[in-house]
Amino acid sequence: MWCNMYPTKMEANGHIYPINTDYRVALKCIKIYKDNTLSGIEKYFAIEYLLLGENVDINDCAILQPKIDAYLRCGKEENDSEEEITYDYIQDEILTKTSIRQCYHINLNEIKMHWYEYNELIGGLTEETVINRYREIRGKNPSEIQDEKQRNKLIEIQNKIAIKETHIKTKNEEELDKFWDNITGGSWKKWAMMEK
Repeated sequence: MWCNMYPTKMEANGHIYPINTDYRVALKCIKIYKDNTLSGIEKYFAIEYLLLGENVDINDCAILQPKIDAYLRCGKEENDSEEEITYDYIQDEILTKTSIRQCYHINLNEIKMHWYEYNELIGGLTEETVINRYREIRGKNPSEIQDEKQRNKLIEIQNKIAIKETHIKTKNEEELDKFWDNITGGSWKKWAMMEK
């Protein structure tokens, strides 16, 4: 299952940090992004610890920050806006595992898998899989349905399975992030707001 083309290390100032590449670790990182009880700085260090361990040199953090960002996005610059509307890693985790088993006959509970491979499998799921049926319903435009009864039924289903809003920044978080911005010269802000 593992592929040598997937990233397994990060480098900063000559230091090499092995990445904990299992998809479960990346999902934990995404849960941390969505945790509205944590400030941006707390999120960063928690995610850095999960991915790279406890021995990261503090002087490497500014270099590692965008690399961690890129890794969790599987190298993509930004999330597709349509993807954000129709899919959520955390909310859809069980449906995703079910769909991967349905499509590829792989039981993710029994194996380790690289985060990039996990995403590749999601991208290759067929239309018949459970998660892609959900995504199709979420992405439908009710205004395109002429029949009022069918339109209302679609809206009702969409409301039941919609991606839930997450993370409203608290005043305390904003103050901590301003403090960190003053220390880093503002480079922190893009990463801290990545989950929005």
